[in-house]
Amino acid sequence: MPLKLFNTKSHTHVGLHIDSRRASAVAVDRKRVAAAASVELPPGAVTDVGVAQPEQLSEALRDLFSRGDFGRRVYVGLSVRHGVVRLLDMPLIENEAERESAVRFQAAEAIAMPLDEAILDYAFVGQTVQPPAGPRMQVVLAAARRAPVLELVDAIQAAGLKPLGLELEPFALVRALGEPAQEGEAARFYAHIGASNAILAIAIGHTCLFTRSAPPSGAGLVEHIRMLLGYHASQPGAREVAEVVVSGAGSDGNVSLDALGVPHGIAVRFAAPLGKLEIAAGGEDDHRHLTLATGLALGAYA
Repeated sequence: MPLKLFNTKSHTHVGLHIDSRRASAVAVDRKRVAAAASVELPPGAVTDVGVAQPEQLSEALRDLFSRGDFGRRVYVGLSVRHGVVRLLDMPLIENEAERESAVRFQAAEAIAMPLDEAILDYAFVGQTVQPPAGPRMQVVLAAARRAPVLELVDAIQAAGLKPLGLELEPFALVRALGEPAQEGEAARFYAHIGASNAILAIAIGHTCLFTRSAPPSGAGLVEHIRMLLGYHASQPGAREVAEVVVSGAGSDGNVSLDALGVPHGIAVRFAAPLGKLEIAAGGEDDHRHLTLATGLALGAYA
């Protein structure tokens, strides 16, 4: 669900993911990866707060895009630490304009940031009938703080690139590793273990319902996983979580499934880093760094 910041009508399908240690680019041609590369970033260029040294980031991106046939148009990932995702349960509104006004009204209470400082997007994901209240709709709301978004965009443009779309990382993660939902399908829990944080998400098919950022290891990660599972289970009509899907390389290249503390009875597995995509070209030995960039590129087809 791309946030509405740029015109996304383009035939370019290149995902660009940036974290505090690495920038990765993946070009997707429908069912195959046509080009992929990543570079380590100078220490301190990007922090948990945002882009601290834009010139160094821009230089690293120029280096990255010289390593493959990527073109200049990119779909960019935004850390969930700079945004929020909320599932809204509201009375059903058929009129699209009225629905948008109602969602913005609800957003003022649902997100912890002033609306004039935020970029918003939402998606209608279902409806129910709850007597005696009548039909209701479920809406996934995504919001991001405008300031860190513009800092990132400025550095990307300074590298000679053109951002076409922006998406929170959990949506890219679910798209890269998940499958379109089947009727009555169970939920899945995704845990992408990055260098400085973990991205946690619960989704049905490609629809991300809940997400949060967590420490990349240790007791903090275990607690966040249990909290998100518990929060999901407490929601009315929540579907059972069928499995936990794990991706990413962690801070040192070692990720242990046992160390995640997933409750007994829920299956846990490592995902293929590029989902079901074929690899036509590469240059990267460790594809675990490319999962989020792959999901961002696939967003061009969504």
